[in-house]
Amino acid sequence: MRKLLIPIMLIMTAYLAGCSGDNGNGPVPPPVKPPRLVADSTVAAPDMNNADDPVWNSVDSVNIEIGGSPTLYGYDSKLGKINVNMKAIRKDGNLFIKARWRDGSPNLLGNHIRKSDTAVTIDWEHNIYEGEDRFFILFDAGNNGTEKADCATMCHTPVMKTTGGGNADAWKWSSTRTFPGKMAEDEWWTSSASSEDAYLTGTTLWVYTNNWNPTTDAPAKMHHDTTDFDDPFLFVDDAVNMDRTGPPWPTGFRMPGYVIDTTIYKSADRTNKSKWDVRAIGKQDSTTVPYQWIVVFSRALNTTHNDDVNLAGLDSVQVTIAGANNYTLDYSNQQHSGSKPFYIILKP
Repeated sequence: MRKLLIPIMLIMTAYLAGCSGDNGNGPVPPPVKPPRLVADSTVAAPDMNNADDPVWNSVDSVNIEIGGSPTLYGYDSKLGKINVNMKAIRKDGNLFIKARWRDGSPNLLGNHIRKSDTAVTIDWEHNIYEGEDRFFILFDAGNNGTEKADCATMCHTPVMKTTGGGNADAWKWSSTRTFPGKMAEDEWWTSSASSEDAYLTGTTLWVYTNNWNPTTDAPAKMHHDTTDFDDPFLFVDDAVNMDRTGPPWPTGFRMPGYVIDTTIYKSADRTNKSKWDVRAIGKQDSTTVPYQWIVVFSRALNTTHNDDVNLAGLDSVQVTIAGANNYTLDYSNQQHSGSKPFYIILKP
């Protein structure tokens, strides 16, 4: 028995060495699986007036990397490669998605209008070079071939569009236009364009309205407190027609570039058409360094609209996300950091 002991020990040592991967002889590790965002259906529906509703503390999160594959999914140098912390809840016929990401320079005055002279009636500059922060969620509509919601082939062409023969559903949040109105814009991507969802024509059902008057080269609206106004958002309830004969506007005064209507959030007509299907409450968290954005999205699983993906009967859906810092209208900075596709598990 003693003579057999040494050979057996040598065989076992060699076997264990091979299994450990030493010298490159071990088994090839399996590919890294994409993260899965599981929608919790056991907790209560979150309060869509409070981005920090305590119910989210009971929900598991997952980190989704954006900016990690610049050639495929884009890279915003101001955001860089970062993780977006995400949570999801499926409750009462709705899907809620919470996203938190780092943004050291929150932009709230995109497209603002700046007074560049002390004269009363001249020299307002439409500052399209000042942008806003943005966040996108792109959903596979179930008919887009192998492309699904993989925006590597959709988002980096002259026109954002699908190339898989079908559609994708996009939710777009903006820090200047939709954040103060507690909403996100809804789009339906086709093989020809990234088109806005249908909306009620002939009405004022619009969360934001451009405040630049190209005829007078000045703001169309101002706050009723005139030069005492010093907020980033001009709400429709506080806005009056621009009076260029009033008190002198100080040099550098910044008038918001949009007039915001907060009534859409609670409007009974909001979902008659699907442009404003998605609610999105946000919070700029300035207690952290760097700052962070927190946004909670909410939409009915089945809106009954043909330009929205029906999530009600799905076990899971493939999505891609992206974030942008200082996204400008003059096309000088329209970079975004995007993610690889991953799945939201709707029925765990």
